[in-house]
Amino acid sequence: MFERFLPEANQIPLVTLPITFKKRVIQLAYIPDLKNLRKTCPEIRRYCHDRPREIDQLYFTDDATHYQNAKYYRWFFQKFKYIYKWLGSVHYIYPTWQHFGNLKAAKKYKLKLYVTDILVLYCAASDSCDKFIPHLCGPYTCISIRGHVRWDQVKRLIHPNVKKIHILAQIEFNETEYDEFAQFIKDHLSGGYEKK
Repeated sequence: MFERFLPEANQIPLVTLPITFKKRVIQLAYIPDLKNLRKTCPEIRRYCHDRPREIDQLYFTDDATHYQNAKYYRWFFQKFKYIYKWLGSVHYIYPTWQHFGNLKAAKKYKLKLYVTDILVLYCAASDSCDKFIPHLCGPYTCISIRGHVRWDQVKRLIHPNVKKIHILAQIEFNETEYDEFAQFIKDHLSGGYEKK
């Protein structure tokens, strides 16, 4: 009844807990807290491989050329940012993404990515966006979609936490989706859009 008042000597050490219990704790842990859990309990790290990786800013693509360009621009922006800091300027360049990934690696390693800030997607074909979506989750606040997508895919990527939406892609519509898209633009521009 009053287990929390027992001395520490009577508590069960983490090493003696069953593996299934440890796996269940990891499955139920909030993803941002998982990083702290790995630091406090190093033995838990080996059970965390199937949980989403937490990433602040991500550029995700299915095209090898765009993947290489993303690597180059990230390097360039990082160097340019340090030059601005070295010169003493208050304003420095903030890169659009800190991490980059491609669909091929995500499928190969069965990665799930938990994006917390900015998500930039480039889809070479509209069908590849359907393959992206299962690998992405999180409360990202800004999304930039480029390439070729369908409207139903865009709707699946936008959630109530998204404050900024940049669609620099060719969007394919069904005949029934034109009115819905016009209503979305009207509501989003007025600041009253909420996903239904």
